[in-house]
Amino acid sequence: MKTLFLGSYGFGNLGDELCLLDAVRAFPSSENHVLSYRPTFTGKFIKPESFIENFNQAKMLRPERIVLGGGGIGTLSMLPRFLNFINDALTWNAQCHIYNIGVANLDSSWITPEIRRAAQSLASFSVRDFTSLRIVKRWKLDLSVPPTLTRYPERFYPEDDSVDFNLPNERKVGISLTNQAIMARAVDENAPLILDFLKPYEDYVLVPIVSTIHQYEKTEDDAAAFSSFVSRLGIRQKIVLPQILNPSWWLEEMSPTRLKSLIGELDVLVSQRKHNCVHAFGANTATIGFYPGQDDSLPRLFNTVSHETPVGSRLFPLTML
Repeated sequence: MKTLFLGSYGFGNLGDELCLLDAVRAFPSSENHVLSYRPTFTGKFIKPESFIENFNQAKMLRPERIVLGGGGIGTLSMLPRFLNFINDALTWNAQCHIYNIGVANLDSSWITPEIRRAAQSLASFSVRDFTSLRIVKRWKLDLSVPPTLTRYPERFYPEDDSVDFNLPNERKVGISLTNQAIMARAVDENAPLILDFLKPYEDYVLVPIVSTIHQYEKTEDDAAAFSSFVSRLGIRQKIVLPQILNPSWWLEEMSPTRLKSLIGELDVLVSQRKHNCVHAFGANTATIGFYPGQDDSLPRLFNTVSHETPVGSRLFPLTML
């Protein structure tokens, strides 16, 4: 079967690329084709029959099956575009699936007759967390198949342990942050609280965990976020694997599965990045979800897999004025 995988692929987020690897595993095909906004990036992790870069190319491909999945999909800026394409794909009787997505807290005002028709044609519709499931049911799409819950199956994707990161034989704490203005503000407003929180890890070495370096968007630069975090809080602990902060090294050496292997070497991960927490859960690494209190992304994850998180895992929200 000729399958086209759609999603937010190629932007420089290893969490999204992990979702692609999981989707390809979940929907085995004789022919895989992938929409990626930067095939040279996605092509480092998967070798499909072809990459396409826009919906016009997708229409020319005429896939027999379409799988829409991954992160960054269930938003007002993305989901209508993808569902309108799925509506077009009905003209050649494509089998269409929405797989393992998270959705924003949207009302139903964006749902046009074409989008409703596309949704009702779906062969399957699955979401990753309980909140997304409630939101989809609230849309009252009259789906031919009920929406189902996946609970982040990508956390079980195998790691690549072929690379030796040469980490020291010391206790290790990983730090993973986004470069968003809201996170910087949350850190500034909670600096004494954060420093007190980090005191039990003063004799650990720090490991930067970089899962996203966007080609254009500076808010999606985890390397810059880590450096800013350490500098602004005056942290003086030993940093190991500093080369991961170099975009050229990161682009050449890191992958979704290698990142999971790295996270598996930690004693504890402190992360704002959802998919680094997902990796940690799969690698049995204690994880502290560290985030601005207004953001429900990490609470959704932790609540959905609460009975399967490693010992010592918890949420650490940062309150803001």
